[in-house]
Amino acid sequence: MRFFQKINGRQLNEKMIYIIAGVLLVIILFMPIKLPNNIRLAGKIIPAREWILQRNNDGSMVTTFHDYRNGWIPNYSSKLAERGDELEFTLVSRMNKSGFVSHGDTIGFVISNEIERKLSELKGNLAVARANLELAGSPEKMSIIEQAQKEVALSREKARLQKNILEREQKLFDNRLISEEEFQITQSTARVYEIEAALADTRLKTVITGARPEQINLIRSQINSMEEQIKVLEKRILHYTLRSPFDGHLETLFSQDTVLMVGDTASLVVMPANWTFRGKIIKGQKILIEIPELNQVFSGKIIKLGNRVQVLNGEQVFWVWADIPRYPSDNPRNLIAVTKIIGDPLTPGQYMLKFLKSIVG
Repeated sequence: MRFFQKINGRQLNEKMIYIIAGVLLVIILFMPIKLPNNIRLAGKIIPAREWILQRNNDGSMVTTFHDYRNGWIPNYSSKLAERGDELEFTLVSRMNKSGFVSHGDTIGFVISNEIERKLSELKGNLAVARANLELAGSPEKMSIIEQAQKEVALSREKARLQKNILEREQKLFDNRLISEEEFQITQSTARVYEIEAALADTRLKTVITGARPEQINLIRSQINSMEEQIKVLEKRILHYTLRSPFDGHLETLFSQDTVLMVGDTASLVVMPANWTFRGKIIKGQKILIEIPELNQVFSGKIIKLGNRVQVLNGEQVFWVWADIPRYPSDNPRNLIAVTKIIGDPLTPGQYMLKFLKSIVG
């Protein structure tokens, strides 16, 4: 009899425990309190914008402007090297001492040896043409005539020698001993020398007899043409002057293809988030960013959600970007950050429902 009384007593105690636990659970679920609803993600600190200068295998140089805040490339520019040309980059000396650059500061120059040569040649020809224009219109002194005769003799001799070279290379080309490209270069050079000889003859006649109006007009048109060509080349040289598109920090990189980079003073944190968080993270949410290496915590807000799904460590993720307004501009970038996205607080009942859904899911 006592044995059955003990069993009934134990069953009664268990029932009471279940009843009390159920009552406590109901009380907790309906308590007027709020529980935190945060999402923790790992992230990386990056500049809001980057401007990168790279050298390609073909010798050309490319500048690319990345705007990570808006997710696009607002500017892309290529400096092409012509055949036989070589582009060189020179950093402004003061940039080696200070890493900070302001918007519009000259960072350096891309120098094209071929453009410099063409510009120098054009300016020399322009000076000669202007001198010819001044001389045109009246017979000249004997000394000038003698000089023109020497130029005629020299240009004719150059044309004759080049013609001999062309004849020899014609035979080599016919026997396929030289390439077509080499033969065409020699052929073009021979034509140039013939034209120079003809121009020298014309100039000699001009200084002896004086130029006719149509000859003067021809010289003027040549001058105008060379001036326009000089403007084009000077514009290209100006295009080869590299200026910072924003305030930032200059970084010279020891890389095979990347010459230098300018990083914006403003910073972002970029985070991969599991696709299950897609509907739980929204633009404008507050976020706390902790940098363990610096022992610092910053606040920010979500500014962009990526639409593209990627696989990272076996998980489907999308990318989240957040602005960090108070991140010091002189702090290092590319640091790993521990982030906490602040969600709307949940009641105990909502929290329990969220927990059950995560288990079912």
